Amino acid sequence: MIHDPRFGELDLRSLSLFSGLDDAALAIIAERLEVQWIASGTDLFQQNDMPDALYILLSGALAVLHTPMDQNGAVPKWVGQVLAGETVGEMAMLSGKPRTATVRAIRDSEVLRFGRSDFEALMVSEPSAMLQIARVAFQRLEASQAGGRKRDRQGRTFAIVPAGQGANIAAFAHTLSQALMRFGGVALITQAQAANESSGYFHALEQRHRFVLYLAQANSGSWFELCRRQADEILHVVAPGEQPDQERLIEQPRDALKRERLVLLHERQILAGQANAWCANWPSALVHHVGCSADIARIARFLTGNATGLVLGGGGARGFAHLGVVRALREHGLQIDAVGGTSIGAIVAAGVAMQWSDEELYHRYHASFVATNPLRDYTIPFVALVAGRRVTARLKQQYSDTLIEDLPLPYYCVSTNLTLGILKEHRDGPLWRALRASIAIPGILPPVFHGGEVLVDGGVINNLPVDVMRRGLYGRVIAVDIAGNYAIKSQVEEADLPPVWKMMRDWFRGVRPRPSILQILLRSGMVNSASTAESNRKHCDCMIKPPVDQLELLDWQIFDRAIDIGYQHTRHLIENNLMDANLLDKGAV
Repeated sequence: MIHDPRFGELDLRSLSLFSGLDDAALAIIAERLEVQWIASGTDLFQQNDMPDALYILLSGALAVLHTPMDQNGAVPKWVGQVLAGETVGEMAMLSGKPRTATVRAIRDSEVLRFGRSDFEALMVSEPSAMLQIARVAFQRLEASQAGGRKRDRQGRTFAIVPAGQGANIAAFAHTLSQALMRFGGVALITQAQAANESSGYFHALEQRHRFVLYLAQANSGSWFELCRRQADEILHVVAPGEQPDQERLIEQPRDALKRERLVLLHERQILAGQANAWCANWPSALVHHVGCSADIARIARFLTGNATGLVLGGGGARGFAHLGVVRALREHGLQIDAVGGTSIGAIVAAGVAMQWSDEELYHRYHASFVATNPLRDYTIPFVALVAGRRVTARLKQQYSDTLIEDLPLPYYCVSTNLTLGILKEHRDGPLWRALRASIAIPGILPPVFHGGEVLVDGGVINNLPVDVMRRGLYGRVIAVDIAGNYAIKSQVEEADLPPVWKMMRDWFRGVRPRPSILQILLRSGMVNSASTAESNRKHCDCMIKPPVDQLELLDWQIFDRAIDIGYQHTRHLIENNLMDANLLDKGAV
């Protein structure tokens, strides 16, 4: 045992790296350990450094970051997290080779340092220690290669600060702490309680509580700086209707490893444009709108890794099955916390993000797609078969001037940027324009030309963007794949088309020996969907695939049939325990 007056007793045998060592070896280690303090944002060591010590984390948290050798200057990629009571740096000590990753303090941390010279002396005097440490280190190596050591950036400590001047953050923090208690013990700490405490105080808080909230009544000053350093995530709270005062806003240091959230409080309804104004100061922050306690419960699920994201794929008229899936999930208690999608999935997801009821979803989309076909404004095909004016008008009618960042639920959709040949994520700006880009099937609908870019249907690259949801959500992801099998076949052997009069004759006789241009364009735009959906399967916790293969992609009259297929299929999965019950039970308020 070793003793430190700030942290009490630490049993070295409780650490897997030293669990099999005898008393003599443990005594040598205990005698040579040095306490080292690391400020939040500071590197303990960097990738390619020569190993000089191994470390035991006493308090705080460390991030493991890696930059591929062929990407000099790239932003380091999150590899994993080191928590209190764990060791780090032992592999390089054993191999003698440069460090393979950077280890950085996520918040103020203290470590015990066991230097290289002392490590080598232990290896000479206690050969059995060498064998034990090597065995555990290589077991960890195998686990990390299998993904076992990797951890999401799951927070435990949160700073709550006012973004402006008028937010009642004390009331918000109290309600949030009550919501967090569902997932573990919570401590709500004010300046009066902890401003002059040592780091041992904060470590003890984490030992006794699952979550710690630090309440800063101002967004500057020494207490705010302490809260910021101790926090894994920072919640900037905005008062109802408050607009940013650029003259009073204080430039705050940014730490890429600290997730920032912008919480906008509302009295009655979301104030259009308010989120956009504040996002200019925190462009990378996730936006949460709060109008009632249910919204705060949603934030609690986000903070604790219990949020549920729903991803809806593309597939033309088959996408109406999404309405049935959503209805069945809601009936069985699922709380949808974030939503995203591609093409028709993006359109349905937008309605979910606006928190439309099942009835409103039905009537709005029936009016837009069934009552009047939005693809009937054919034009001379210089750019596409359809002019797109009817589709654009329908989108503007349904969503008006709504901005994505003003949606009640976090939302994204994707399109394909033909200018750069990459997937484009839409997380802000006019909702109608993002949707118009996401559904622009090449050759059928004209692209969206915006900012010098040419944007078409997201399904060209990623028809089921689960990976996009996973990057921003530490929780569960449910994906709905309605692309199904869509194979087009020909009944003729030819390389050139016959004369027009022969094709017209076959048409009037009802003979269809070859696929139509619409079918060819649709299939071309979806040819990548099967492979991307399969690759995205590993990113989701549940994949729902309604049996929609027999439904035509542009037959809007299948509306009710598709909804029923999605509803019945999802009900079958739930009622026959073919879906993880935790997906439903843990998501409920």
